[in-house]
Amino acid sequence: MILLLGGTTEGRQAAGCLTEAGFAVLLSVVSDYGAEIGAPFAAEVRVGPLDATTMARLVEERDLAAVVDAAHPFAVAAHENAREAARLAGKPYLRLERTGGEQPEETFIHRVDDFATAAAKAATLGEGTIFLTTGSRTLAVFLEAARAGGRRVVVRVLPDAAVLSQCVSLGLSPRDIVAMEGPFGHDLNVALFRHCRAGVVVSKDSGETGGLPAKLSAARELGLPVVLVSRPPTEDNSAVKTPEELPVVLDRLGIKPEQGRKRK
Repeated sequence: MILLLGGTTEGRQAAGCLTEAGFAVLLSVVSDYGAEIGAPFAAEVRVGPLDATTMARLVEERDLAAVVDAAHPFAVAAHENAREAARLAGKPYLRLERTGGEQPEETFIHRVDDFATAAAKAATLGEGTIFLTTGSRTLAVFLEAARAGGRRVVVRVLPDAAVLSQCVSLGLSPRDIVAMEGPFGHDLNVALFRHCRAGVVVSKDSGETGGLPAKLSAARELGLPVVLVSRPPTEDNSAVKTPEELPVVLDRLGIKPEQGRKRK
C-alpha cells in the first residue's frame, strides 16, 4: 500500500493512476471535504494533519511501501513533513510536482516572494477592492494591510463551513466573501472582478490546475494589476511531473502493485 498526501486535483489524479495500475492507496487529506472527493479513487482515506513523526509511525505500523506527496505546491510544511517521515521510516519519497510556475513577463504582473510582501504591495496598487484568490490561511495578513490603507477586501474561498467561519471571525461581511469551488474560466473571472469592482487581483502561482492563466487573462482584459506570489523553492530531486509517471517510477524502485487490485 502507498501513502498518498492528497487534497488537490493532482492528488485525486495520482490516486486514480496508482489504483488503475494495481496499487492500493491510503489517501491522507486534511479536511472532510478532501476525503469526500478523494474517497472514490483510493482504497482507504484518513483525515487530519500529520507531523513527520506521526506520519513515519503510520508508515511503519502499516508497512506502507512509499510516501507520495501530492500536497499543494504552497504547503511547505506538508512537503517537509512527508520528506522527513519517509526518511525516518526508511521508505522512498516521491513528490508530484504541479506543472506551471512560469508566466510571461508582463507589466501588469507584480511578482513577490511571500504573502506579507503581497499584502503590502496590493494595498498600493489600483483603486478600490483588493480581490484575493489566495485562500483563507493568509487572510489575516491581507486584511491588516488593506485596512491600514482603507481598502476593501473580497476573498474567494471554498464553500467550507470552517473557512467561512474564519472569514466572518476576521470581520468580513457576506458581501465580501465569494464561496465557490474553482478553478474558474476567463469569463467568470471577468464577471466576478467587475461585479466586485476589483482594483487589483492577488493570486498564488498555482499553475493551470489552479486556474492561474484564466485569472491573468481576465485581469489583462480589464486592465487590472495582479500581485503574484511565487512558489516556494524546491531543492529535492524526487519530483515526478505527471500522475501517470508514478507507477513507472515505483516499479523502477522495486515496488510492485498488489495482486488483484488492478482495475479492468
